[in-house]
Amino acid sequence: QTLDDVTLITEALLRHLDRYLARTWGDHVTAAVKIQAKAARARLLAFAPVQLKLFGEGWIIDSVEQPLPPLVLNGLAISGRYDRLDRHHDGKTWRVFDYKTFSEAKNPEKTHLGKADAAAPFTSRLAKRKADGSRGEEQIRRWKDLQLPVYHHALASTLPDVPGSPGERPRLDLGYLCLPAKAKRTGAEIWQNYAEDFQPAARAVLEAVTAQIRSGASAAFQPSERGSDYPLLPALAARPTASYLNVDQLGGQLP
Repeated sequence: QTLDDVTLITEALLRHLDRYLARTWGDHVTAAVKIQAKAARARLLAFAPVQLKLFGEGWIIDSVEQPLPPLVLNGLAISGRYDRLDRHHDGKTWRVFDYKTFSEAKNPEKTHLGKADAAAPFTSRLAKRKADGSRGEEQIRRWKDLQLPVYHHALASTLPDVPGSPGERPRLDLGYLCLPAKAKRTGAEIWQNYAEDFQPAARAVLEAVTAQIRSGASAAFQPSERGSDYPLLPALAARPTASYLNVDQLGGQLP
């Protein structure tokens, strides 16, 4: 958490990797696992300078791999775990991160939002920021992921007040810690202006999604015709939905 030397950070990361490998596979490491371990080692080596930079900017790791605080929307309990929660040393800003090991570094906003028309489900009218920071023209955008908004909704109200300022609430930012195959793209990707520009819309969509699930609706949860970056979905696109998804169970309970 407080290592301030890239060599020490690198040694700590690789030590954890070696311990994990030994604990999980012992002396029976397969060739496939060795290949994966080599790739993981390369990504951790690229991440060490990023961690050093974050520490130099005043960011301290507060907690890792913890369950989200209880969150209930429309009577539906939402549970999950976040990867990492950082706090700035001044206590005014926090960041919740999800580690991502995509082939390419991903931008949180683009991962969560896509283009859409007014007839699509789970859309919001959102304005993009211009280069000067002002808001541009509003566009209809569809929410295709709600992972980080759920983190924000669950965590923001649980953070302590700013030190020395009772009643002053800290800011919670969202982001990815990207460890992609291309080492030069390793880094922290922060969702810019989330609280100001996206949080109210995300909350409304969370309410809409949970309401649809509770009502048992299925039409809004069909695979998108636009495709997906995730490799599983293109493989399913040519198959009838009912062949791999029990749409009648959406919002229901298993027997």
